[in-house]
Amino acid sequence: MIKYFFLLSATSVILFACGADTNKQAATNDDSLEMAQHKKDERNKSIALKCIRAYAAHDSEFILANNANDVVNIYGDQPPIHGIDSCRIVLRQAFNTIKEYKPGYQHALADSNYVFVFLYADASYKKETADHAKMVEIFKFNDVGKIIMHTAVYEALDSNSVRRSL
Repeated sequence: MIKYFFLLSATSVILFACGADTNKQAATNDDSLEMAQHKKDERNKSIALKCIRAYAAHDSEFILANNANDVVNIYGDQPPIHGIDSCRIVLRQAFNTIKEYKPGYQHALADSNYVFVFLYADASYKKETADHAKMVEIFKFNDVGKIIMHTAVYEALDSNSVRRSL
């Protein structure tokens, strides 16, 4: 009788141990999907922040290298600008009019294929005017990490406005 009790106990321990492995295996698979998305989000955030720094440095080559051929740029109340060639023209025009662009207090959030960068920006123009704004730069990425859509939403600020962390 004791011998059977011992065998029954050993068998149930083995069965429970095998069942626990199955549960751990499923949890690991779910975690790996979340980790893959997390890595994409971090990659996309990094590219978006580097593009903002490249814009400040007037580095159109870096920006264009991280845009898809069918990128769409939306600026204010203008119609959407489609394609990498149009993006190249817009960047050239912007760099010809902007003397200095200083992004500050940047905070990036990623969700799926979207990255939202909250920042303050100061821009001075060659015509001796200046802008101060609170902005949200919105980027949409494809699966390989190329920008397929970009837009910016901004609110103009007075030059003496207090800037708080975003």
